[in-house]
Amino acid sequence: MQIAFRAHCGRPHGQQQRRSIRPVMAASQQSPEGKGPALIAAAAMAAAAALSPLNASAISGGGGTGTGIPLTYQDLTGKDFKGQKLYKADLRGTNFSKADMKGISLFGAFCKDAKFNGADLSNADLESVDFEGADLSEAVLEGAQVTNARFKNVKSIAGSDWTDVILRKDQQTMLCKIATGTNPKTGAKLPATHAEASKAHKHQRRQRGFGLWDYYNRQLSKSPVITKGLTCFIGAVIGDSLAQWFTGLPYDILRNLRMSVYGLIIGGPSGHYWHQFLEAYILPKRPTSRAAVICKLLVDQLVFAPVSTIMLFAALEVMKGTPEQVPIVIQDKLWPTMKANWVVWPLANFVAFRFLHQDVRILYANIIGIMWCAYVSLVFYAKPHQLPVMTDALP
Repeated sequence: MQIAFRAHCGRPHGQQQRRSIRPVMAASQQSPEGKGPALIAAAAMAAAAALSPLNASAISGGGGTGTGIPLTYQDLTGKDFKGQKLYKADLRGTNFSKADMKGISLFGAFCKDAKFNGADLSNADLESVDFEGADLSEAVLEGAQVTNARFKNVKSIAGSDWTDVILRKDQQTMLCKIATGTNPKTGAKLPATHAEASKAHKHQRRQRGFGLWDYYNRQLSKSPVITKGLTCFIGAVIGDSLAQWFTGLPYDILRNLRMSVYGLIIGGPSGHYWHQFLEAYILPKRPTSRAAVICKLLVDQLVFAPVSTIMLFAALEVMKGTPEQVPIVIQDKLWPTMKANWVVWPLANFVAFRFLHQDVRILYANIIGIMWCAYVSLVFYAKPHQLPVMTDALP
């Protein structure tokens, strides 16, 4: 379950409107002949293109410019940031007091010890923002998105307005300990009562339905490695099933199980730690800059891609009970697979490194990776003279 702060208004005639905030729960072995490999390849590239930088602005929303830029310890009191994009920016210690930040995107920004006193953050994209030690007193966050935002040791939220903000239960529990006061601009009051929470919970469940995306993000926050492993497991099940369907041969459940178990135990967890490594050691202060994205792409495609492909082929042969075939398989199939990899993944990973938080990259990669998994499965189970060629799908 998740929590939202929702306001219900009641304004006597001639008096200023005052609102009380209350929490709302939300349910939050053979290659085919013909066109099979080419169709899979084309679908994989189309998926990557659909999420290319031309469409990436929809991920965080808003207008304006600036991604991954450092604005540390600056005094920006009262400045106008309406609709700006400052996702993954380094905003440590910056003073945004009374700034107009309506509709701003701070996706993944580092806001430790920043000051937002009296700032208007209504309808802002605050997903995955780190607010550790930040001062949010008298700030207006009405309608803001705070999925996976971190509020550890936040300095103050006194007098802030959290109307219609969806929070996880652990976030709400933490913030309610320091929630007090009335917002001087909107009249919103903190804290909420238990009776209001119960009533609003029923209303929000009707409005929000099952909330699968909220549930996924909650699990991602609680158990990131397990969640990403399960995501890879599901992607591999679908991908290998498609590959087998293209071959026209009887369905081989053991083959499917080998591929999906690899995704669960090795593929998902290794991807999790690899992206953590990239974020920590390659220009961490400017993670979405052009130099950082290019460096990450080069390291990923020249180091992780071949290593992970070798690991996959080796693991599948071992699970088949033929470990002696590992060197032969790698010699025959690694190079065709890498050439196909370099057709699909540089563009896909450009979008990931430039626009996506590391926590959601595994999900994104697995959406595209369903077709990629199908292709790799065809390559692995093909005879050497029947290897599908990814470039067959190119115009």
